[in-house]
Amino acid sequence: MKIKKYTKYLFIASFHGKIKKNGAAIMLSRYELTDQEWEQTASLLPQEKTGKPGRPSKDNRTMFNGMVWIARSGALRRDFHERYGPWNSVYSHFRKWIDDGILDNIFRVLSLEAEL
Repeated sequence: MKIKKYTKYLFIASFHGKIKKNGAAIMLSRYELTDQEWEQTASLLPQEKTGKPGRPSKDNRTMFNGMVWIARSGALRRDFHERYGPWNSVYSHFRKWIDDGILDNIFRVLSLEAEL
């Protein structure tokens, strides 16, 4: 009985909010962006569908949440949470967005908003 209560507590403690996905509310991991935070950054990211052949990648929000999760948690890549997909996919998006100046632009815009 004590184990079930403890497990339930750990599960509930790891979430801090809800977001809407396909009209249904889902729980957020404690390091994920809220809907308000996502609205501020979504327009600054590149288009998700590029028309390139091959397997489609995860959506930008999932990729960005994976990057934020690594940055905020300090976890190693072997501990990367599977909800964000393979760590190397998130890393390749991270490198591409760094090289293209996308993440620099996001941090510049968000820091300007924080100063206001």
